[in-house]
Amino acid sequence: MKKTLSFLLAVLTVLTMFSFATQAAAAEPKLVIDAKCNGEYYNVWWTYKSKNAVRFNVFVDGKFDGSKKANSSYSYTYTTDPCTGGIKHKIQVYAINKDSKVIAASNCISRYLPPVVPTLSYKCTSTGYTITGSVDSGTVHGYALYKYNSSKDKYEFYKNFKKSISIKTGNKAYKHTYRAKAYVTYTKTYYSQLSEYITCVPKLEGMKLKTVVSDAPGKITLTWTAPNHNDFTGYQIMYSSYDSFDVYRMQGVAKDKTKYTMNLFAGVCYKLKMRTYKTVSNGKIYGSWSSVKTLYTQPKVEANPNIKYLLNYKVKVGKPGATDCQKLNNCLDKILAKIGCGPKSTYYLYDKVRFAYRYIATEQFKKDGTLGAKGSSSYGTYSEGVVLQMLENKGATGSCYEYNYLFHYLCLRMGLHNTYMVDGMVDASGGGRTNHWWMMMKIAGNNYYFDPRMQRYMNDNKALNFFCLPMNGNNKYSDYFRFYDAKAELK
Repeated sequence: MKKTLSFLLAVLTVLTMFSFATQAAAAEPKLVIDAKCNGEYYNVWWTYKSKNAVRFNVFVDGKFDGSKKANSSYSYTYTTDPCTGGIKHKIQVYAINKDSKVIAASNCISRYLPPVVPTLSYKCTSTGYTITGSVDSGTVHGYALYKYNSSKDKYEFYKNFKKSISIKTGNKAYKHTYRAKAYVTYTKTYYSQLSEYITCVPKLEGMKLKTVVSDAPGKITLTWTAPNHNDFTGYQIMYSSYDSFDVYRMQGVAKDKTKYTMNLFAGVCYKLKMRTYKTVSNGKIYGSWSSVKTLYTQPKVEANPNIKYLLNYKVKVGKPGATDCQKLNNCLDKILAKIGCGPKSTYYLYDKVRFAYRYIATEQFKKDGTLGAKGSSSYGTYSEGVVLQMLENKGATGSCYEYNYLFHYLCLRMGLHNTYMVDGMVDASGGGRTNHWWMMMKIAGNNYYFDPRMQRYMNDNKALNFFCLPMNGNNKYSDYFRFYDAKAELK
């Protein structure tokens, strides 16, 4: 009887312990997760109804990614850090109690992440363009190209390509807009989001502009090397008398030419460049511009008794002079090289003097005003100091003193040693007389004056109103237009 009772008690104890163990095991529910890719990330979600969990730790590919605190609704969503695109990743979540122990582990799920959104680039040829796809990181097996359909206002699938795709245009529409998706293929194909769009416009090969010369008044002759290919319609010449082609004109030239002469204004500085073009059904395809050439056209010289000595070389020309400031000498040489009046120039003396005058009067200075007397003895002389300061100020301003001393130094640098600065009284615009500086050149015993600063006030680029005018003995201006008006010279 006692044995039977002891056996029953033992069985009851085992059953009780099993019941407690079963209840303990059943106290924590299963942790089931799911995930979906979202660009470079995964969105993970789960439901876990247990008051014992205080947080959840998320692992991606076995590495800790972050935590999520437990809440009263027992519903959770989590976004991972960016992951490598184009490959499969493993995701698992663990429920953690207040003692930092794992009380439940989720199933380990695997998900493929689409590739990173690609970047498109293109290179033009004479017949079309080549589009290339690339991604910053991750795996990619290829690209799906989408082409814009204007009638439907949407992007439609065009073609798949591995790394690049060549698209020919011929004489058809030459301007299309494209986007692309990167993709990887495993058990199925996974695509990225659409890339930014690119608009491909084919370009022709470049050409070389060889020489630009002016061998007659107002004429410019260009020579160039034809491109290596023959698939173009003709050439375009862009020319302007403005520094940055702000205002310009175009000249078309037939494709069989490699030399062309243009009739422009005489005595004007022009900038020129060229390119090829091809006419297609709905527009033109252009080549890249050649390098820019700068040239002064030869002036148109008519009968003028005041400058006949310059024309006939009667002015004594010596060796190029130098100031006491090497920095200023360098600046003067750069100006003379720009206007084509350097030591190797073949221009007539009259041309050199005139080009230097026109440069100062109409091009070097873009604003009126004065710097004031700020010369420094460190430059050698006071005049060298203010002129150099004016040049270093990029020609923004300049007084009559600075304008005319710069012209004086340019003439000196060209070998004209018989030039002098003059300080005298001139007629004021509001009446009466006012102090003024100008420059004088002695020609065959007679004095002639030049005043690029007064020319600047005229704001007239097509006339030289104060170039080589007679000056009377008491250094006082005569009537400005009684002796010489140069407007007729540049008609």
